[in-house]
Order: sequence, then C-alpha cells, then structure tokens
Amino acid sequence: MLAKMEFRNFFPNPDLLKAVSQILNQLIVMTPVDTVATAFLEKTKNMYRCSIDIYSKNEIFIISKLGKNPNMALEKMEKILWEKIINFNQQKKFSGEV
Repeated sequence: MLAKMEFRNFFPNPDLLKAVSQILNQLIVMTPVDTVATAFLEKTKNMYRCSIDIYSKNEIFIISKLGKNPNMALEKMEKILWEKIINFNQQKKFSGEV
C-alpha cells in the first residue's frame, strides 16, 4: 500500500499532520497490499477540499469533500472513506473472496 497526503495552498499544523498520519496508517491496515492512494488537502478561496483516490485490483474509491477548515474537510472525507471500505470488505466476506 502506497499512500501520501499532499497539502496545497497552506501549511498544515502539527495536529492536522497527526490526524492525516493516523488515517493513512489505518488505510494501510484495512486495504489490500496492491492498493495505491493519492490524496490532497487544499485551500480554495473560502473553503478547504480534501480528496482521496484509492485504486486496487478490485475497487476504485474517489472521494472529495469540502469544509470551512482543513479539519472539517478531512473529517467529512474520512467518514465516507471508512463507510466505503467497511462496505467493500463486508461484500468481499459475503461473496467468499476473503
């Protein structure tokens, strides 16, 4: 699993860096070895956008969420991310692919 978060148009504070690191570490544990994730958190005019694209042999997830601050955008993206991964893993288990 290869995963990295890029920050655009702002410098993240230590708490945000820690939150991103925790998410990426969990992602590594919960996804197949062949998974590649590209992610960015960027400041736009009035908002922050957090996006992640996850590619594996069996699935592609593309998530992009806006927030008034970087933490809010990250939290919104993270909520959808885990929902999709948990749902995908449950479908694999029920289909016997595990």
